[in-house]
Amino acid sequence: MKLVGKLIKWHRNKQKITQEQLAEGICSMTQLSKIENGQVQVNEELLVEIANRLNIPEEKLVAPIDQEHYQMAEQLITAIHEYDIPTAQELEAKLVNKRHDLLHYDLDFLCLLARFGYMLLMKRLSEADQLYETIMNYDEIF
Repeated sequence: MKLVGKLIKWHRNKQKITQEQLAEGICSMTQLSKIENGQVQVNEELLVEIANRLNIPEEKLVAPIDQEHYQMAEQLITAIHEYDIPTAQELEAKLVNKRHDLLHYDLDFLCLLARFGYMLLMKRLSEADQLYETIMNYDEIF
C-alpha cells in the first residue's frame, strides 16, 4: 500500500477539500498529514472513513492485493521486456477480462502500466494513447 497516502492527498486536492475538512470527525489534521506523507501505518477502519468522505470506493484503499492478478501483471511486463509476443497476448487477454474497478490502487496502476506497454508493443497506438491519458492523471501523485 505504498500509494495510499499520496492517493488520499491527490483525491483531497482534486476535490478542493482541506486537510481540516477531510479530517473532521475522523482523525486529527496531524494524523491525516502523516497518513498523506506515508509516515504512519493506517488501520482499515480509518481508511474506509476517509474513502467514504472522499466518495471513492473503499476497496481502492483497503482491498488486499490479489496475488494472481499481481503476478499476471508482472508476467506481462516481463513478456513485453523479453519481446515474447505470444505470452504477452495471452496474459493481456486474461488481464483485460479481470475486474479492475475494485482493485487496490497499487495493483490498478501496475495493470495500467502493463497494458500500456502491451499496446505499444503491439502498435495499438490509439489504445496506448487512451491508457497514457489515464496514467497521466496520476502524474501529480509522483
